[in-house]
Amino acid sequence: YIRSIDKNNRTTVVAEIITYVKEQFILSQNPNYKKGGLISLASVTIALGKTDSQEFINKIIELVLKNFSDQDARVRYYACESLFNIAGTIQENLLIFSNEIFDNVSKLAADPDPKVKEGADYLDKKIKEIITQAHNFDVTNLMLLIKERITNNNNQYIRQYLLGWINTLASVPKIDLIVHLPKFLAGLFQMLSDKKKEIQTEAENTLSELLNQVTSRTNYEYGPLVEILVPYCSSSDARTKTAALLWFSELIRVGKEQMLPNVHEIIGGVLPCLSDGSADIRDISAKANSSLQILIESTKKEFAVDKLAGKIIDLLSNKSHFTRIAALKWAIVLHNKSPDYLSSLLEILLPALLKTLSDENDAVVEMDLEVLARISQNEIYFKKWLDSLVTNFRQDEILLQTRAAFIIRQLAAQIDAEKIFRTIANILEKEQDTNFASKMIHILNIIMLTTSELSELRDSLRSLSTTESIELFQILYKSWCHNPAATLSLCLFSQTYEHAAALVSLFADLDITVQFLIDIDQLIHLIESPIFAYLRLQLLEPDRYPYLYKCLYGLLMLLPQSSTFDTLQKRLNTVATLAVIKIIPPSAPRNESPDLAKVNFDELLLHFGKLQEKHSQAQRETDLKNKINLHDDSDDE
Repeated sequence: YIRSIDKNNRTTVVAEIITYVKEQFILSQNPNYKKGGLISLASVTIALGKTDSQEFINKIIELVLKNFSDQDARVRYYACESLFNIAGTIQENLLIFSNEIFDNVSKLAADPDPKVKEGADYLDKKIKEIITQAHNFDVTNLMLLIKERITNNNNQYIRQYLLGWINTLASVPKIDLIVHLPKFLAGLFQMLSDKKKEIQTEAENTLSELLNQVTSRTNYEYGPLVEILVPYCSSSDARTKTAALLWFSELIRVGKEQMLPNVHEIIGGVLPCLSDGSADIRDISAKANSSLQILIESTKKEFAVDKLAGKIIDLLSNKSHFTRIAALKWAIVLHNKSPDYLSSLLEILLPALLKTLSDENDAVVEMDLEVLARISQNEIYFKKWLDSLVTNFRQDEILLQTRAAFIIRQLAAQIDAEKIFRTIANILEKEQDTNFASKMIHILNIIMLTTSELSELRDSLRSLSTTESIELFQILYKSWCHNPAATLSLCLFSQTYEHAAALVSLFADLDITVQFLIDIDQLIHLIESPIFAYLRLQLLEPDRYPYLYKCLYGLLMLLPQSSTFDTLQKRLNTVATLAVIKIIPPSAPRNESPDLAKVNFDELLLHFGKLQEKHSQAQRETDLKNKINLHDDSDDE
């Protein structure tokens, strides 16, 4: 009938027909009338043909789509069938409605009625067929709809529908889908953990194809992709985490220096995976991390060192020690690349590096100290961070007691031990917290006398044969005076026995506390150790070393009756007979520096007395405060 109408009157007649169908059928409450109306609209379009239908197609499509949300499943099915027939007639002319059609069909993809889903699927295939054959199709608005539908949508049917569209668009050469990748990449990664195996596999295949397309580009903006990928590196789903790491590995390989602006973000995602339970994930993350380090080491371009340093600080708080170690290795990479720049960021880095010294894992502390050792190559920062280290020890009693010895030993293995001890001694000489200073000197003294890392420093102090060794002795002495037993052990080790005997005489004027006796007890045990073997042999020559005898007998007189007293007494009694009969010939004198005679030992003794008076005053003030607090507590009761 429509085809037989005179062309001059066709527009009016067709318009009247469409209006009649709308009012009498489409808007009817009767489902059968609606189905008839949908068939009529498709018939009108077919009768008009592709060209002549353009004038009416807007109204026709609007009426058909209106029924996609009808409550009756049969009406929804007929709406799909009607639009399928219309699409077959008008072909690419349908594309101007692609967004509206996509929006409606996507909803029917999850329709509870299987017949409706089947109809929607046939219609969907027809639209995809038209798009793939179209010469010029702008997907910009369609991608916004896909972005809206794909984000946080867990419905398996809609996910399958979206995957089908993405794969279709990706297969069309004329469509540059990769430009729009940031709009839907997150949604694809979410599908990797879908409960349905088929969706997981299809999403994985789709991501693989898209990655191939991305890596085939010579120039691409990777920043948005990095921002999307990072959170999926911490996914609880192994498949998702693996995919994100593989993407990073490929993007680093292909993007190279284009990735420099995003290195700090990438290591934030990659490094925590180094401790993953999966060996495959650990391997992929290690390779990605290594590729990034090589990139930084080889590039001549500028990159944001401050952002990278900031991310390193963040990662030092990670629960995995593998990640913390990797973060510290990055600090070394940065230092090797730009030592001056990294040193300039010390105000930001130093607090985090010092805090890491309290780490419970020895390997982390060792790596942390290696970073600090690298920074210490700059003399200005060496003194600064050692000063901060001492402050940390002062403020953290647990760190002092459990970690100080280990930290100092590790430092001595990486940096000149004498330089470390000189610097710390100068810091502690002026220390106002006398109790802390005494504890710190005790720790330093034990390290100095017993550890292999300090062997060269001991050789220097034992002989005092050079100007430098005498200067070192005086520097250490002035801070060692915070701890009487440590001061005495320094003098005994350096064989300044006359001064050692004078010190013991002063001990009688000190407060003989339990801690003092404990320290002297440890000193006696040190004298019995291999480190003081030469001193014990010198007891065989009382004429030559009379002050050694005086010093040790003085200690014996200070000690209460105890096992330590017995140990020292037995040692002295062993050689007492030799002191009387004098049958041991004298040994060759030691090679002392002439500068030793210039040392003002009286002044050192005076310094010891002043510093110990300061300790006594501090102790009296502490005792007074304790009494006041005790009195206040009694009043409260």
